[in-house]
Amino acid sequence: MEADKKFKSPKSFIKNINYKRKLEKKYKNNILKRFKITKKSLDEISLEGVVQKWPMD
Repeated sequence: MEADKKFKSPKSFIKNINYKRKLEKKYKNNILKRFKITKKSLDEISLEGVVQKWPMD
């Protein structure tokens, strides 16, 4: 599998997950500040996107 080639050791896989989470938190905080919305509003918008199958591009 492609993931097995990219993440050769469990350490690098965990490191990558932690980095991904850090970036997600950073980007979400930027969105909250930029659009002056609450976390609850962002969560509702995100859920709407999933339910309506918005593209992830």
